[in-house]
Amino acid sequence: EDDFHSVRDLLCSGTLGSLDLDFSSLANSIVDQVNIGTMVKSGVEEAKRTETQEAASEEDDVTLCGMLTILNLKQFAEEAWCKTLFSLLKLRLDKSLQQCILGPTQASGKEQVGLIISERFVNLPL
Repeated sequence: EDDFHSVRDLLCSGTLGSLDLDFSSLANSIVDQVNIGTMVKSGVEEAKRTETQEAASEEDDVTLCGMLTILNLKQFAEEAWCKTLFSLLKLRLDKSLQQCILGPTQASGKEQVGLIISERFVNLPL
């Protein structure tokens, strides 16, 4: 939960920023999913500070520099961001590709479809 605002800001300024998505809902889905993905941060975290250290200055704040995660589109199908993403894909994809790409997300079978989200600062090396 501590990373919500940082994740939302990174999403809004990243490759998905031009889309009309509910970034708050998307950021919440990413932050709540702790078993998959990673976040690259810089700075000193609260938990690592000792009691003898003084209050943190602005230089000690933790900054989210990048993240990588995958979201199961069946699991999040009822979220606002996911519905909007499906609508945008339907508008931009040919009819033949719609069934191929979006079909497994709506089928009741065992197929799983994930959305990979990889965002980072522009000047952060791969």
